Order: sequence, then C-alpha cells, then structure tokens
Amino acid sequence: MQQILDDIKATKGIAGLFIANLKGHVAAHTGDFSTSTPTKLAEEVLKFVQTTYKSKEGEQWLQFYYNSRTVLLFIQKDFFVFILSQLSNDAALIRLTTEVALSSIRSNKKMIRRIIDA
Repeated sequence: MQQILDDIKATKGIAGLFIANLKGHVAAHTGDFSTSTPTKLAEEVLKFVQTTYKSKEGEQWLQFYYNSRTVLLFIQKDFFVFILSQLSNDAALIRLTTEVALSSIRSNKKMIRRIIDA
C-alpha cells in the first residue's frame, strides 16, 4: 500500500497524502504535512466526510482550497484518500493518477481489510 501512495506522491506538486478508513484511522501516509499530522488531519477530515458523503455506494471526489494549497478528497464506501498539493497543480492529472494507482487497492480485498482495520 505504501508503494501505491508513493507512486501518487511522485506526481509533480503533491506535498503529501494519506489513506484512512471511515473511522478516521490512517492506514498509510507519505509526504510533508508541515501544519499537522496525518492522524490529526484524518480526524478533522472525517467530520467533513461524514457530513458530505451521501452514498455508501460509489465514489466521490471533492476539491477545496486550504492555506494556499489544493486539497483533494477521494471518498469510497470503505476509505478516503486525502491529497495536499500546490495550488497551481493540475487537479485532473492528480485525479487520473490516483484512480489508476488505487485500482490495485480496490481489487485487493486484503488491502481493503487492512485499511478498514487500521
């Protein structure tokens, strides 16, 4: 799982990212979160996810801006991915890279179980 996150992080301009379950527990992370820890961010993001994620089926992308950075959230029924990038980054490229990289997680029940149990 760490290698998958490192592959996403290799996209130009991404400062850091983490994957967490819908309890807010971080399963893996990579990069620089200079303003907070991934665990603290996951707790805060979880509150946001719980109020905005409408469907327990399917996926949802959310994008917003925080502290001169772009935040992308990829939410699925079992987990979410938090991506912090430079404001000028190409969000479409990040989404595409993330979708491709996460396809191996979606198809691997053991990895999903590790995320859920984190």
